[in-house]
Amino acid sequence: HFAHAYGFEDPNYDGGVLEYSANGGASWNDAGTLFDYNGYDGTIPAGNPLAGRSAFLSDSHGYISSRLNLNSLAGQSVRFRWRMGLNNGVYDWGWWLDDVRIYTCMSCTNTFYRDFDGDGYGNPSDSTQACTQPAGYVTNNTDCDDSNPAVNPGVTEIPNNGIDDDCNAATPVLSASGSGNNYPIPFFRASLSLNVNASSLGTSTFNYYYTRNRLYFVSTSITGISVSGGAATITGSGKVNNVSGYIFTATITDGAADAMGLEIRKSDGTPYYSATSKNLTSGNFTVVGN
Repeated sequence: HFAHAYGFEDPNYDGGVLEYSANGGASWNDAGTLFDYNGYDGTIPAGNPLAGRSAFLSDSHGYISSRLNLNSLAGQSVRFRWRMGLNNGVYDWGWWLDDVRIYTCMSCTNTFYRDFDGDGYGNPSDSTQACTQPAGYVTNNTDCDDSNPAVNPGVTEIPNNGIDDDCNAATPVLSASGSGNNYPIPFFRASLSLNVNASSLGTSTFNYYYTRNRLYFVSTSITGISVSGGAATITGSGKVNNVSGYIFTATITDGAADAMGLEIRKSDGTPYYSATSKNLTSGNFTVVGN
């Protein structure tokens, strides 16, 4: 980069060029192709030592700034010279140079993420690159709902509200526990106890007893638990009256009124027992989930 001012014989009889040498001055090359800002502005005519070459011509009307991109010369030892081509006629002011400097442009590849809700966590789908952090942007991209400041990785998960408050699908750990009783049909009581945790399904338990059928079901394997809005669905396999080969699906509700329901099928899928979900008459269930 260099600053310069020039006044050459109008309109284009005299002019100035910038040249460079990569071999200690043994030969010189015109630097015109290296300019990326304010390069040459015309061509010198016949009758001049630089006739036919592009050059700075006429008047700059004060100091201007010109810049070259030296990437093509990287790793070389280079000399520069500013050269005027003058004819033998009218004189003019000439060429002044100042502030010659060589520098490296900073590459700005910092990525920032939009923080629309102002909670300090950015939207992974809305980003920009800049040297410095723009207003309304942050450096992280961990917000899962940038329209709600109460939802971000810094908050505590609220169970059973249907919202992934902390942007972590693994929290809270899904679970259902407790015991309760109800009456699938009048006068005949069903009792259920369970302790099911998604992080330890192998040691989770589920037990059910129905007085009318004298049906006693004990789980031998819990295969899954899902939770939505305070209702847990639990699946697995077990024994009926100590006989293996049964699969089950249970619904446990933790709400204003807790409830339970159960369906048992044989291993071939044939229905064996079904009790639709009904409110408890006693007991309590605790269900934890999003």
